[in-house]
Amino acid sequence: MKEELFENSGDLKYLSLQAEEKFEKYLSEEQAVKLAEEAYQAAQKVDALLEPVLNDPELHEQYDYDGMHFTSKNKNRAGALLICDGKNILRIVKENATAYFYGRSKEEAIGNLKKIFKDYVLLAKSAAAYWQKNKDFSLEIDMEKLRKIFAKSQAEDRPQPITEEEASFFENYEKEMKQYEEGETKPNTTD
Repeated sequence: MKEELFENSGDLKYLSLQAEEKFEKYLSEEQAVKLAEEAYQAAQKVDALLEPVLNDPELHEQYDYDGMHFTSKNKNRAGALLICDGKNILRIVKENATAYFYGRSKEEAIGNLKKIFKDYVLLAKSAAAYWQKNKDFSLEIDMEKLRKIFAKSQAEDRPQPITEEEASFFENYEKEMKQYEEGETKPNTTD
């Protein structure tokens, strides 16, 4: 079996092989191998980006890390920063393979997974750069900027008012439908 080939190849390779086996349920063998290799490469990149951070003694004075979360040792600081290491990325991808493919075309699922791999790498890269610059993961939140973003998203979600012409059309349509339902007229059709 394939697993025997990777017995001594390390945890990431073994986990990528497990992900490949899950992918084979939804993809051709070639597609599954290629996608699992991309997941493996992303996991390696993430681990390489996190290595200097995890080797920094200052980090361990301020944070605990469980492979997924940097949690502050300072009890006055809320929350945790979610940054998965390579093993957890592959574990998550493997365990959720069905969810990634369910109700999606192969192309859409593959595209989504590739985006997820890139996002994990980008997140690790950003966190590593932030740590190197600030030696901290607490983020200052600009509340005014946050309010503006929220207000803009609310405005975009709000339906636009209808024109007088549209209002007149719907009013006439509702009257006509009511009359039809009451048996007073036939519906106005152009067929």
